[in-house]
Amino acid sequence: MDKNYNSQSPLKTAATDIKFRIDINDNTKIGYDYLVSFGYNLASVDIALVEIENKSANGKEIANQTRKQIKDFIEKMARDIISRAPDKKFKVETNNSEYKYKYIKVDWQINVENIWANYDFKKGIPSIAARYDSPFTHYDETVLSTFRWAPPIR
Repeated sequence: MDKNYNSQSPLKTAATDIKFRIDINDNTKIGYDYLVSFGYNLASVDIALVEIENKSANGKEIANQTRKQIKDFIEKMARDIISRAPDKKFKVETNNSEYKYKYIKVDWQINVENIWANYDFKKGIPSIAARYDSPFTHYDETVLSTFRWAPPIR
């Protein structure tokens, strides 16, 4: 997988470059086999794109093109990865941790947003574990499924 999605070669979009990494999970206390983590936060990217929309005549076109490029890339990557490892469970998220006050390095913030997954939760597990962001979901409480955009973390 890393040969095709090398984190050293970021996704180049009309507005920005986006890096990601793939982590292999060998912990059965987590509900998936692989975690793909993009080193950015979709909300932060969207805020930047709104600024681009307002700053130039073709800003709206650039912002929309960038949004489409990101979504198309993520879905293409998802379907390709799933086809190469159809017996593995994947979770994909953005993870952009930073200081709230970055210049004085105060108030560390962890920003995680789910993007997609290819597993479901078994019926009957507690609702606190039946969430893509739950640290309480064990591997045997999830079942392989198909690609789906994950619900946002609440």
